Amino acid sequence: MRTCVLAAVAVVVVAGAARADDGKDVRDLAALYAKAAKDKDRAGLERLLRPDYHGARVPVGEVEGKRELTRAEAVALWTGLGQKHAGLSFTTARVRLYGATAVETGSLTVTIGQRGGPSAHIFNDVGYTRVWVKGDAGWQLAHESY
Repeated sequence: MRTCVLAAVAVVVVAGAARADDGKDVRDLAALYAKAAKDKDRAGLERLLRPDYHGARVPVGEVEGKRELTRAEAVALWTGLGQKHAGLSFTTARVRLYGATAVETGSLTVTIGQRGGPSAHIFNDVGYTRVWVKGDAGWQLAHESY
C-alpha cells in the first residue's frame, strides 16, 4: 500500500513539473513570437505558426480590418516591407494548460509608421487570446484573436 501511495505521489509530482515546464515553454515561445514579428523573421514565424494557423482581428498592418488571416497572410503581415514597427510589445498575462493545448492571454502595445509617411498609429494594451497546440513539431501557435 505504501509503495502504491509513493508511486502515485511521484506521478503527480512529475506531471506537475511537466505542466510547469510546458507553461514556461509557451511563455518562452510567446516571447520568441514577439521577437520574430518585430525582427521580421520569416523563418522564425513559420516555425512558430502551425500550417493551419488562424488569426482574427490582428490590429496592425496592411490587412488591418480583415477579419481572418491564414498562416501565409500572418507571416506576410509581420514581415511586410511597408510595415515599420517603431515599438512592439507583447505582454503575456496568463497561460492555462489543457493537456496538449495551452491558452495564452495578454496584451499588445504597438506604434507603427505606414508606408509613404511618418504617421504613426498607437495601439495600447489591445487584449489577445492565443491557442498553442503541442504536436510533433512541439508547441506551435494555432489561433490568435485580438
